[in-house]
Amino acid sequence: MAGVAMQTRGFASEDFLSALSSKTFRETVLAQTAHRKAPCRIALEGNIASGKSTLLELIRTEFKVHTVQEPVDKWQQVESPTAANSGNLLELFYKDPKRWAYTFQTYAFLSRLQAQATVVPDDVDVIVMERSVNADYHIFAMNCHKTGLFSDLEWSLYSTWFAWLTDQ
Repeated sequence: MAGVAMQTRGFASEDFLSALSSKTFRETVLAQTAHRKAPCRIALEGNIASGKSTLLELIRTEFKVHTVQEPVDKWQQVESPTAANSGNLLELFYKDPKRWAYTFQTYAFLSRLQAQATVVPDDVDVIVMERSVNADYHIFAMNCHKTGLFSDLEWSLYSTWFAWLTDQ
């Protein structure tokens, strides 16, 4: 992720789909990413239940781009060496956010990073992701700290490894 310039642009869904399908957009993306030999990564950000998954599925089926879904299934079926500790981390977070905020946000970041780091075919020039690790940090984890769900120590730990991981 090091050395990757991040451009932030907001689009309405219809405008985004129109841009994604245009020849000019794809040529521009190819020109901007050719020197890196890496695909352009686009993150769909939005509120819970705002239609990100639906839009991602539409993009996956209508356009020749690689998509990465938010790994909600992993959060709901956390595997553990002992069956007693396996479970639905998302549900635990919603039931007792003060207790589970740091654990959940840490795992959400890790599982999202793993999903987004999957190997993509060489001919892929655009990857569209449902949310990004930047949203994990700048929206969700930061909000947990500001609302008291993360202690100052937890925020410091999260910020430290976020900075290290995103600089790699």
